[in-house]
Amino acid sequence: MEYLPFSTLEELLKKNKSREKIFSNLLKDINKFINSGYIHKDANLNNILVNDKDELFWIDNDIKKIKSKNDIDFFLNKIIKSKYWNKKEKEHIFGLKE
Repeated sequence: MEYLPFSTLEELLKKNKSREKIFSNLLKDINKFINSGYIHKDANLNNILVNDKDELFWIDNDIKKIKSKNDIDFFLNKIIKSKYWNKKEKEHIFGLKE
């Protein structure tokens, strides 16, 4: 068995690791999901892995086609649910639905 050097996004936020690049990559990924017309139905931070280059890898990919604005709200709420985001980051993420 090979060890893969990944941490979950939740683990990194708990450690207060430098977040700027990770946050930027997360916003890009969220936009890709929404612009492609899909959401990740279980988009909690334990289903987003981060490697040592701060690249994100989404796991447990239960993908759903966006049918309404409520689907986007559901997706974004799952992501910002973590207590480790600061208020500004939460506002920025939720602002993507506009």
